[in-house]
Amino acid sequence: MAPVLKRGQMTRSVYLPEGLWRPFNAGAALAGGKLHQVSFGLADVPAFARDVAIVPRAAAMQSTNDYALSPITLMCYGADGQGTFFEDDARSVDNQSGSFNKWRLEVKTGEFDARPAHLGYNAPSRLFALNCSGKSRPVTLPRT
Repeated sequence: MAPVLKRGQMTRSVYLPEGLWRPFNAGAALAGGKLHQVSFGLADVPAFARDVAIVPRAAAMQSTNDYALSPITLMCYGADGQGTFFEDDARSVDNQSGSFNKWRLEVKTGEFDARPAHLGYNAPSRLFALNCSGKSRPVTLPRT
């Protein structure tokens, strides 16, 4: 993430570490290991995801009380991807005593796989979607 430092600023220099990076909201991939001049709208924040990352995203909400039922979109940055999804009640510290779920996520040649790494939270049902290359489809995360 590259903070906007001046009111009305619409461009800025961003150094990206080695690797291939993709703008968080859309756009062409950028090579890492160098400085880039990026443009953005007033409502945007210049943010980037490393190629092959899977980043869980939820729509804007007024309170974390809305999070438990909020649909989650798993954004895949690149043709293939890897990531982790962590789920808890978003209110307490019960996750410290094992009340959480965690999945290892992978997309390979368009196939989605979610492997439970820990299942200790009885979460309410929610919708998941996978978005790869601008195409979205429903997916499920195993609960057992």
